[in-house]
Amino acid sequence: RQQPRDPVDPVLNLLTGSTRDVSVTFTEATNMAAAPSPDGERIAFTAQGALWIVAASGGTATRISNWNVEPTAPVWSPDGSLIAFQTYTTGGNYHLWTIAPDGSDPVELTTGYYDDREPAWTPDGRTLVFASDRSNDGQYKIWGYEIASGRYFPLTKGPGAESNPVVSPDGSQIAFVDTGKVYTAPFSGTAAPTLVGDGLAPQWKPDGSGLLYQATSRSLTTGGEPFASGEDLFPFPVRFLSDGRFLYTADGKLKLR
Repeated sequence: RQQPRDPVDPVLNLLTGSTRDVSVTFTEATNMAAAPSPDGERIAFTAQGALWIVAASGGTATRISNWNVEPTAPVWSPDGSLIAFQTYTTGGNYHLWTIAPDGSDPVELTTGYYDDREPAWTPDGRTLVFASDRSNDGQYKIWGYEIASGRYFPLTKGPGAESNPVVSPDGSQIAFVDTGKVYTAPFSGTAAPTLVGDGLAPQWKPDGSGLLYQATSRSLTTGGEPFASGEDLFPFPVRFLSDGRFLYTADGKLKLR
C-alpha cells in the first residue's frame, strides 16, 4: 500500500504522455531487513527499495518511506518514536537517517563524504553506533553519533573491515564483525576486542549473557550447536521481542522463533 505522492517530491524523469497505475502485490522478498517495535506490536522491514510497517500479527504492509530514499537496516529507537536506517546518498556513500513510524519527519543525520552504515541504538536512545570509514585511513571502524549534539566519536581503533555493531542491553559493550569473525569490546573503547568466533550479524541476548549470530555455515548459533540450518538466511542480525522470541528474515519471509 503506497502513500499518496508528496507534491514536493523531486521530478523523477521528464517523460510525457499517457500513464496508467498498476498495483503489484508481493508476499516474499529478497534480502529483507526487519526489526520489531519495542512493544512488539509492529514490524519495520525493507523491501523493494522502501521501508514498510506491518502488524506483528500479519496483514497488509504500509509503505512509510518516499522515493528520495532507499532504506535498509532499520532499527527502532528504544522508546519506539523513531526508526533509524541507512540509505545511499549522492553526497557520500551510505548515510544514517531517522523517520517517525508514521512516515513523517525523515531526517538525514550523518553527512560528509563517508560511508556510514548498519546503525544500532544504545539502550538509552541517545546514540547511534555504526560502521564507517570516517577515520580516513581506508578502514572501517565502529563509530558513535550523539543524536542531540551531532557529535561523532570512534569506538574502535584497530585496522580491518569492521561492521554490524550492536550494543549490549546494559550499554557497557559492543559486538561487531571484522573479516568474518565476531568480536566484543567495551563501549568505552579502552580495551582490545575479544574474539567470539567465526560468523556475522551478531545480536546480544536480552539478558546480555552472550550473542546469537550467523555461523559461517549460514545457520544461527549461540556459539554452540548451529540451529535454523537449511534456511536461506538473509545477512542481518536477529531482533528480539520482549517475550523472548526473536525475529529474523529467511527464505523470502519474516520469521519468528
